[in-house]
Amino acid sequence: MITKEELKKVLMSLNDTIDYDSEESLVSGGHLDSLMVVSLIVELKKQYGIKIPASAINSDNFDSLDKILDLCTKKA
Repeated sequence: MITKEELKKVLMSLNDTIDYDSEESLVSGGHLDSLMVVSLIVELKKQYGIKIPASAINSDNFDSLDKILDLCTKKA
């Protein structure tokens, strides 16, 4: 299982200019693009064994640190 801090470190490796603790529109606000989301999904699988199905890949599930963490918790 991944912790909030571990997830934040993975996100920081993709874009370290974002305040992930307060940002609520990561995808819809253009902070994370589709390639970054795919990179995040790959890293989550590689580092933590978390498999996110294509049906769960949408902007709502990836718009904030808490939403991503919730998705990871459900899929772990």
